Amino acid sequence: MKMDMYAFERVGLQFKAEGIPQLDLLSPSDPFMVLYEVNVSGEKEMINMSEVRPNTTKPDWVKIFYLDYRFEEEQKLLIEVYDQDNKDLSNLKKQKFVGQYTFTLG
Repeated sequence: MKMDMYAFERVGLQFKAEGIPQLDLLSPSDPFMVLYEVNVSGEKEMINMSEVRPNTTKPDWVKIFYLDYRFEEEQKLLIEVYDQDNKDLSNLKKQKFVGQYTFTLG
């Protein structure tokens, strides 16, 4: 019999950003973010996405992203920020890509 045991703790992450470029012609951007975990082979798995913060270049997102922090393991996380151009947030191809940021947890 084989058993694997992992030590983990649930953590909540909350984000804000500054310097989001104005991508809309007549108003500031409407930014939202998507958080991914990146596995060892470089594939990304979406954890969740934030709400849209309308007309701002300094979004302070309310959404808290909960994930399992695994002890003694580096977890690579990726944030992608978009400017909302379409009501269907799940279709990222219809949104304007603003930028991304990668960091590790652990």
